[in-house]
Amino acid sequence: MGSGINYPFYGYPAVYVDPDIVTLDVEPAAAELGSSVAYVSLSWSLSKAPTALKLDGVAIGLNETVMVEEGPFTTQQSWKLEMSDQFRTVNKKVTLPFLNKAYCGFAETAPIDSDGILALAASEFAVGLEFSATIGAQEISEVEFTLSSVSFTNPSGYTEKYTVLALNGPVPDPNGTFLEIF
Repeated sequence: MGSGINYPFYGYPAVYVDPDIVTLDVEPAAAELGSSVAYVSLSWSLSKAPTALKLDGVAIGLNETVMVEEGPFTTQQSWKLEMSDQFRTVNKKVTLPFLNKAYCGFAETAPIDSDGILALAASEFAVGLEFSATIGAQEISEVEFTLSSVSFTNPSGYTEKYTVLALNGPVPDPNGTFLEIF
């Protein structure tokens, strides 16, 4: 507005970049319920060099971008990274979740047990999963299914009730019955 005041002024730099924790990741990103994780690797990137950096409230080196946290971890764990510059402090959290897996594939026989579930071809952590498959020329969505429940013990010894979604009727594929377990 014609004030004649030019940046920088009052000790502020000409261009101020907000502090930001651009990424904060944990590896492994998830673990199966009942398992034990010996250690995790935390890694991050920052928008600029910090004047202070803390992990879970403990000061760490300003140039650090990776930390290894020793376990064992058997339940959900979270870590908070905090960075500061001369004006602001920001933080970001990352979590190692312990989840069930969802299993999908063809089984020779039904009903299925824990060993049969583990033998299925595909498994992923059960977080908003959608499996799709084609049997011959038929889309899975075009056929009828039966829902049942089975007590499942995963490789880590964790037992839980799983829902079994099984294709009804003859399967136009010699590999067996298509099952989705969740």
